[in-house]
Amino acid sequence: MPLPIRSKLRDELISATADALPDIEVRNEIFIVPDSARGLQAADSSLPQSGQLRETIENILGETPFARFATALITQELRDRSHYTESDTPKPLTAIAGYENSSIAAERIVSAFESLPWDYKLSIEMPRALGSQILAQMASLDISETIRIFRPDATTATTFPLTTGDTKRDLSVTGNTLLGMAFPPTWQEAGAYVQIDASGFVGPFGDTPTIQTAVDTLKAVCGIGIALFAFEVNPTYRPWPTKAKFFAHRRCASHWVLERAYELDSDISATFHDLVPSTIPILAAGDESYVRPFMMKNLADASFVLSHAAKAARIVSASQWLFDSYSSQRDLLSFVQAAICIEILLGDKKTSDVIGLGELLRNRLSYLIGVSHSQRDQLMSDFNKIYTLRSGIVHSGQSKFGSDERQLLGRLRWMCQRVIQEEVKLLQADLKPE
Repeated sequence: MPLPIRSKLRDELISATADALPDIEVRNEIFIVPDSARGLQAADSSLPQSGQLRETIENILGETPFARFATALITQELRDRSHYTESDTPKPLTAIAGYENSSIAAERIVSAFESLPWDYKLSIEMPRALGSQILAQMASLDISETIRIFRPDATTATTFPLTTGDTKRDLSVTGNTLLGMAFPPTWQEAGAYVQIDASGFVGPFGDTPTIQTAVDTLKAVCGIGIALFAFEVNPTYRPWPTKAKFFAHRRCASHWVLERAYELDSDISATFHDLVPSTIPILAAGDESYVRPFMMKNLADASFVLSHAAKAARIVSASQWLFDSYSSQRDLLSFVQAAICIEILLGDKKTSDVIGLGELLRNRLSYLIGVSHSQRDQLMSDFNKIYTLRSGIVHSGQSKFGSDERQLLGRLRWMCQRVIQEEVKLLQADLKPE
C-alpha cells in the first residue's frame, strides 16, 4: 500500500524539492556533490516527526528519509541517463536533461516517494556443499512465508533476469567492471539460492534498512542452523576473498526487474561460504547417509522459529549475534558477540538489577541446559570464568586472548547453541495446538 501522504503534505514536499534542485551540483555528469544536496533536508522537515506515517517512512529509509530517497533516485537516474565524463567541474543539476524544469522534476520525485514501499525479492547463492544437500530430493523448500531455498529452472532467468538489457545500467546495477561484463552473472542451475521477500527501498547505495533487514534475515537463517546443529562452520583457506552477493529484483507491474547487486561484507561472506551440513551424524554413527536426514530435521525446527519470528524475536536476534561471533576475525569481538547472544536469551533487566546480571545468567543457563546436578555445577563454574572474561574485555579493555580464552570461547558458543535449542523447544510447546 502506498504511503498515505495527504495533498497538503505532498504540495509542501514538491515545493521544498523544487527549491532545492537548482542548488544541486553534479560532477562527471553522474556524481552529486554531497554538500550541494543539503537543501533536500528542508523537505524532511515537512514530514511528520512522530506517529505511524513517520515510523513507516523511517522503517523504509532511516533518518532524513526524503533527502535520502531523493538523492538515491537522482543518482540512479543520472547513472541511467548520462555518460561519465572526465571533467569533474561541478555543473548545475538543472543543466542536465530531465531536470531543466525543477517543478516537473520535483513532482516526479515526490510521486516516486509517495509510491513506497516497493516489493523486492533478494536472492543469494548458497554454499554448494550445503545447497546440494538441502535440495537433493526437491526443487525448493519454504523456510517461512518470506524465505525460501530454490534451485533455478528454465523459467528463472526470464522471471528474475540478472541483466537489465542495458550495458550502461548493468555496470551501475551490478558494480561490475567492463571486463566483468564480458562474463555477466548467470543463474547456476546446479546451485541453490536463498530468496528473501522484502518491502521498502533498495536504491543504488545498498545502505537502506531494507538491505540491512535482508542481511539480518540471512544471518538469522544461518545462525539458527548453526545453533540447531543443522549446519556447522568449516573454516576454509582461500587465496583470495570471496564475496557473496544479493541480487535484488523489484516488482514493476507484473514482472521483476533487477534493481541492485549487493555484496556482503567480506567477513560475513567468508563465514557464509564456510557453512556445511553438520558432521555430528558422521561422528556419532560413522555413516554419511544420516547427514541429510539429520540436517533436514533440524532445519525444520529452524523453519518453525522463522515462521513465528514475532513470537521468537529473542531467538532470532540471538541467532544473528551467534552468526556474527563466527564471522568476526577478531577473537575478542567474537567472544563479546557470543556473550551478547546469551544476554539476549536469558537477560532480564528488572531481575538483574536485584541480583546482578552475571548471577542471573549463570543460574538461568545452568538450570535450562544442565541435565544433572554435576553438569549444573560445571556449567556454573565455567560461566563464572566466561563472565569474568567478558567483564574484563568490556569494562577493562582486556586484550590478551590466548589458548585458555579460546577454549572459553568454544565453550560459550556451545552454551549459546544449547540455550537456543532449549528455547526452541519451549516455543514449540507454547505454540503447540491444543
